[in-house]
Amino acid sequence: MRILVVSPRFPWPLDKADSMTVYHFLEFFSQRHEIDLLAFGEHGFGHAFKREYVSHVRSFCRRIEVVPLRKAATCIQCTRSLLSSDPLQVWYYRRKAMHEALHRMIEFGDYDLVYTHLLRMAQYTRHLENQRKVLAMQISLALEYRRLAEQQENIRNPLKCWLYRLEAKKLRTYEASATRLFDRTLVIGETDRSEIVANGGAGSSLYLNPHGVDLPSGEAQANDRIPDSIVFAGNMSNDPNIDAATWFSRSILPRIGQRIPNVRFFILGSSPPKRVRKLQSDSRIVVTGYVENLDAWISRCLVAVDPMRIGAGLQNKILEAMALKLPVVATSVANEGICAKHGDEILIADDEEEFADRVVALLQDQSLRDSLARAGHRMVHERFTWEHHYADLEAEFLRIAAGTA
Repeated sequence: MRILVVSPRFPWPLDKADSMTVYHFLEFFSQRHEIDLLAFGEHGFGHAFKREYVSHVRSFCRRIEVVPLRKAATCIQCTRSLLSSDPLQVWYYRRKAMHEALHRMIEFGDYDLVYTHLLRMAQYTRHLENQRKVLAMQISLALEYRRLAEQQENIRNPLKCWLYRLEAKKLRTYEASATRLFDRTLVIGETDRSEIVANGGAGSSLYLNPHGVDLPSGEAQANDRIPDSIVFAGNMSNDPNIDAATWFSRSILPRIGQRIPNVRFFILGSSPPKRVRKLQSDSRIVVTGYVENLDAWISRCLVAVDPMRIGAGLQNKILEAMALKLPVVATSVANEGICAKHGDEILIADDEEEFADRVVALLQDQSLRDSLARAGHRMVHERFTWEHHYADLEAEFLRIAAGTA
């Protein structure tokens, strides 16, 4: 097949979930198919960009075209969304240059399939005629923004609550209409699929295709572990991650500290805002910011946590911890897209006291840590490798391209 990939973010560096997903897509499908890539580049497209970023995916692609995404124009674009039925997500990425680049690629490519990554890029490909096309919607943003609105309502922030509810309303309509304009719409969790169908989406278009995870080549030795250590890893400029880290630090960690005085909590991830960095006023908390080798940091801790209260889709941070043989305590929201078995592969808790109890139990019981870590590690190997999910997707692509799906 000849496949055109249309992405809102260039798939390097691998510091965000969508970058990793597109990178592994290119890596897998280029082994047997011809791939072209069209993507936004937040850092322009000069010699430095080609040297630092494009070189990492050049071997996967027949042709690469990058459209600069200059942030100066985004504020104007976003204000326009207030008077439009289209979501802010869409306006943020609306550029005439991307439309022009897409038409050049279509004329050049003679593609069997166009793969569009994320809802925000559907505006460019949804009306392509005589073209087989797939939208990797991944999550229901309508669900995520509804949950964001509910959280802002709880902390009495009326402006943010109004903005999030407005965006959620627009997203419900936009997501549903997108499912009727593509041959397949990919989502990574059953909860997301149910939400889209409940909002009027075409259920027959939806195809479950979860993320994979990189399986590490090595891990920390047991004698390198930091005693009584807990880790939370994620992109710390992300609102749901900020809420999770803050909630755990202020409401759960003190309860753990009452029983384990020497507990340490490591918050790993790039771009932590001031309110996250300020959490270090508690001497038990370390906020690292960006780290070069995330796996090495995670592997030195005893327990991983994912106290997400807001979000949708699949939490890679859970799979990454399990792949590194760490036991995980998470909320039911964080586990929605993974469906790990509570008590066997993961421990689930949704209130402060219960969450603290389960972390303490793991910190105090090595045999419990080991059994949970083994089961989680086995689950990742069996169900969550990139190759496993992309092999299923490849078979579906071949059916779509042949008109037999």
